[in-house]
Amino acid sequence: MSRNKKRVAYFYNSDIEQFYYGYEHPMKPQRIRLTHDLITGYELLPKMQIYRSNRTTIKDLSLFHSYEYLDFLQQVKPDQKDNFLEMMDKFNVGEDSPIFDGLFGFCQISAGGSIGAATKLNHGLADIAINWAGGLHHAKRSEASGFCYVNDIVLGIMELLKYHPRVLYIDIDIHHGDGVEEAFYTTDRVMTCSFHKYGDYFPGTGNIKDIGYGKGKDYSVNFPLNDGMDDQSYVYIFKKTIDLIMHYYQPSAIVLQCGADTLTGDRLGCFNLSLKGHGECVTYIRNLNKPLLILGGGGYTVKNVARCWAYETSLLIGDCELPNRLPEGDFLEYYGNENKLHIKPITMKNLNEKSKLDYLLMQIQNNLKEIEAVPSIGNRYIPEDTLSDEIEDIEQNSIDVTWSQKLFETYVQSDKEFFGNKGSDPNYKFKEQNYQKSNNKKDEKKKKLQNNRLKNTKHKSPNKIKKKLIEEKFNGAMLQLKRKATIELSKNTTFNKKDFLFNQIQKPEKAIKIFNIETSIGSNPNDKNRLLHNQQMLFRKRKNYYLNTFLDLKNITSNNQKQMNSYFRLRNKHLNALNFKFKPVRQRKQSTKLLKKKLKNQKKNENENENNESVNVKIQNISQQQKKIRNN
Repeated sequence: MSRNKKRVAYFYNSDIEQFYYGYEHPMKPQRIRLTHDLITGYELLPKMQIYRSNRTTIKDLSLFHSYEYLDFLQQVKPDQKDNFLEMMDKFNVGEDSPIFDGLFGFCQISAGGSIGAATKLNHGLADIAINWAGGLHHAKRSEASGFCYVNDIVLGIMELLKYHPRVLYIDIDIHHGDGVEEAFYTTDRVMTCSFHKYGDYFPGTGNIKDIGYGKGKDYSVNFPLNDGMDDQSYVYIFKKTIDLIMHYYQPSAIVLQCGADTLTGDRLGCFNLSLKGHGECVTYIRNLNKPLLILGGGGYTVKNVARCWAYETSLLIGDCELPNRLPEGDFLEYYGNENKLHIKPITMKNLNEKSKLDYLLMQIQNNLKEIEAVPSIGNRYIPEDTLSDEIEDIEQNSIDVTWSQKLFETYVQSDKEFFGNKGSDPNYKFKEQNYQKSNNKKDEKKKKLQNNRLKNTKHKSPNKIKKKLIEEKFNGAMLQLKRKATIELSKNTTFNKKDFLFNQIQKPEKAIKIFNIETSIGSNPNDKNRLLHNQQMLFRKRKNYYLNTFLDLKNITSNNQKQMNSYFRLRNKHLNALNFKFKPVRQRKQSTKLLKKKLKNQKKNENENENNESVNVKIQNISQQQKKIRNN
């Protein structure tokens, strides 16, 4: 078994431990915090790239789920159940999938980690990406099911499909991965393979005859099993099935759902696997040397789930053998006397006969023979990444590294999270001091920046501040212009740099004549007006873009009308993206004149009203004095 090291990206968000399904509910998100505590105690974090799982938006989640369903998840709260009874029945929310505080936030973190992990694999920044908070494989497009609300697996696979022609999904949870199979049941670009308990067991799907439909026929593989599955039998059928799939399908990326409810002694499970048997399946997929997305899933004996996923994290890193004794940490007392990593299987009868397993393997092989040999797709447009701008790298090698503000905000900063424990790490104090110093330096930099901004903005109107920002952007654009002007000076000795800059910025009509753009535009006056209008935009947003494109227009000749049209399309796209609405210069001048007139008229009316009021007051005073005199 090869133990070579691989680049592993690890996604985690400490907010996950705040969510709580309920007292008697078997699903406990706190298991991910226990897993992270063991990973930290075994000092596995420095051997991985660490990322924070960002919260996805409704727009990202709507790539698979319906807007109506997502809107319901965002609005519903435990105190307002009575107002959403019809919707709860419609979306299957209530008993197995209850409503709890922060429900939508839990879904966002789970999906955000899986999408972010997929983008890392797409760009080749990691060989393996882990999100133990993911793997919620029962959720449907407009329906919650089996403790799952949002199907992060489907969203992660959809992200992988942007760069990979074929993706293999493997599910080793004890329950059938019905939500993922249903999502890709009619396509040949995703093959789903599930090893699960079948019969009088949730969700009741996953027969060996369920092989797909239409274009996706024979691209769904189901291996139904009975109670008491042990390590030897499970690893045997797993390796045989995966070998067949790799031979016939040849995927370019793999997604592995590592549900830990197949372990012995699980609260809802009925299999008898040990950590080594479960982990051997993970190492077998790792050694296939394909981009690998690792996700969590089921698992309802929390202590065993944490043991399993921490152990499998070490297997995925490679060259990292963990001691059997659990490390010291915040939750060591939770394990009680069972302070060992590995668990022993119980005495339980295996109801899966080898003859029946071989028969199922033969059926799967016959189905796989029917598929097209290595299905492929032609050249296609690759969409933009969903979360590429929001993921920042965290350099684990040096603590005193200078960080950007965006990286500082996305970094997970809880006590003892990224550097050892007091008992296990002898250099704990030294590391902690460096960590605090780095935080103090960042705070000082923040204060300096804030003070400088306040000094520049004190006693200034908002219009002046806007002008200053425009000037700063304009100076950056001017530098580029000057560089291009110097290049032209080196080519032409007769070139005048000052005239060039003056005509370029303040007199666009002369600049048009200099670059002979009239010949390229033609006789259409609308095109000229557009170009002039583009020059008036120099003092507004995206100045660098407009200056560079204007300078490139001088190379356009009268025969290149297509280039001119494509340029204007690009410009309009950028303006639409900015939601930028503007008026021509003449209209703006007229509107400012009208405003000035209105202000003058208002002032006149106010002055007249004040004079009238003062006269009325004087008349009243005189009349009162006259009355007093008469009475006397």
